[in-house]
Amino acid sequence: MRAGFADIPEQLGRYEIVQRLSAGGMGEVFVARVAGPGGFLKPVAVKRIHPHLSSDEAFIHMLHDEANVTAAIKHPNVVQIIEVGHENDSHFVVLDYVSGETLSKIRRDLLRGKQQMPIWLVAWIGAEVAGALHAAHEARSLEGEPLDIIHRDVSLGNIMLSDDGRPMLFDFGVAKAKQRLTHTMAGELKGKIAYMAPEVFHGATVDRSIDLYALGIVLYELLTGRSPFQGDSDIETLAAIQSGEAVLISDVRPDIDWLLAAIVMRAMNHSREERYQSGAQLEQALREWARKNGQPHDNSAAAQWASAAFPERLQERRALLARVATRQRSNQPLSSTGMFTPVSTAGTNLTFGRSGGVYDPAA
Repeated sequence: MRAGFADIPEQLGRYEIVQRLSAGGMGEVFVARVAGPGGFLKPVAVKRIHPHLSSDEAFIHMLHDEANVTAAIKHPNVVQIIEVGHENDSHFVVLDYVSGETLSKIRRDLLRGKQQMPIWLVAWIGAEVAGALHAAHEARSLEGEPLDIIHRDVSLGNIMLSDDGRPMLFDFGVAKAKQRLTHTMAGELKGKIAYMAPEVFHGATVDRSIDLYALGIVLYELLTGRSPFQGDSDIETLAAIQSGEAVLISDVRPDIDWLLAAIVMRAMNHSREERYQSGAQLEQALREWARKNGQPHDNSAAAQWASAAFPERLQERRALLARVATRQRSNQPLSSTGMFTPVSTAGTNLTFGRSGGVYDPAA
């Protein structure tokens, strides 16, 4: 059943709600605006727990954990937290609104049209996200202490390509960090199985290399249009992940430069000792490949490609921003969303899907 205006709050804190972007079992996301003197106006995304769950401390702690972890990361390719709020029965966080598309939806639509993402664009996305991950891994508290942040859910559904061509990493809802209020129990798996490094299944202590492994899987999927581990059943797929029996990129796309393929395959190496040991190393390798091969490697080229590939959805998002400017409220869902996942449950995620977020149209 489609929600009506009665289900959409007029305002949360100082933020005027314009439209619901998504809703799930635990929470929902709105696009809103904040206005100020001198004609100041800024679009934002507001993510809140459903009011009927507002007394559940576990959900509140999860929301606050995500906000605290994200706030500690300063990088242009990480969606930034603006504020944490509580009003009446609503606990919410406010984030920068990013107009764009998730990689999961882009990939799905390219496959439908039997098209491929340009190879240079895959390298650009990989370099930018690797830099964002490095910033997360190196983040420190205000007191200067390492926070040891690990995203744990890098996937096509948690990376956007913004309308100005910038890859944006988001959803630190299951991230591992010292400052979290909630912690993973022994035996719990966090994230999506299709992107999990093999050592995770054996109970090994996780480190930053599992994020680089997951990013390698993302790049593999963007280059080839398929998963590196595809069995006839979920059990066979899981066995392939654990054994590291990935289909070589060259077997699927022999036209891809061998060095770029080698960079991606090293990122997702079965042995974590053989992977890149930092996001900075992976970022440097991808940027150097682009430079040596004379490939486009900037956000303006990425924005031009996206606007040409999906012009209708770009116009839809621009229309939404126009409604934000005039506060024309709407209860109509967008066909082109993909920004933030509402509050999700903690614990084991036994799915092989590309995205666990209800905000993602590909989910």
